Formats: sequence, structure tokens, C-alpha cells
Amino acid sequence: MTEAFFALFHGLPRQGPGSDATTLRLLELAAPLPERPRVLDLGCGPGRSALLLA
Repeated sequence: MTEAFFALFHGLPRQGPGSDATTLRLLELAAPLPERPRVLDLGCGPGRSALLLA
């Protein structure tokens, strides 16, 4: 079972809906942000959004 899971998601940049453009748009909508904002990426796949925000 786990082999099928890893085979399905191997090589995919995301494990859910959305895109880099979606992440950046949501970031725009969250403005204004504090001078040093923080992001918590907890159990959200391979961290694609966190890498983009970093």
C-alpha cells in the first residue's frame, strides 16, 4: 500500500490543489504583513508553498 502511495506522488511538486501563482495571490491578499512575518508549514506535503514564501 505505501509503495503505491509513494509511486503516485513521486516527483510531484505539490500534493494538493493550488499553484505557485495561487500562493502568491493569497500572500497579496494577506497584506499588509508585519515587518518580519513567519510561516508555519505543518504537514502540508513536500513544502512547496513554504519554499516559495521563504
